[in-house]
Amino acid sequence: VMAVEEAKYEIIIENNIYEVRKYLDRLAVETITTDQSNSFRKLFNYISGANKMEQKIEMTTPVTRIEKMVQ
Repeated sequence: VMAVEEAKYEIIIENNIYEVRKYLDRLAVETITTDQSNSFRKLFNYISGANKMEQKIEMTTPVTRIEKMVQ
C-alpha cells in the first residue's frame, strides 16, 4: 500500500453521496501541448526538480487534468 499525500481541505457539506470540500491555497502547474504523453512528462520533470528553483515538489492528490485540443 502506497501512502499518498493529500492537499489540506475543510469539508463544507457531507452526506452519503458526496462531499463539498474547500481546499487551502496550493500550487498549480499547467502545461499546454498537442501530445498527451508529453504533457505528463513535462509535469513529472517539473516536480522532479527541473524548475527555476531546482527543487523537488511533492505531488499531492487530487490531480486535476483538463484536456483541451490545441490546433
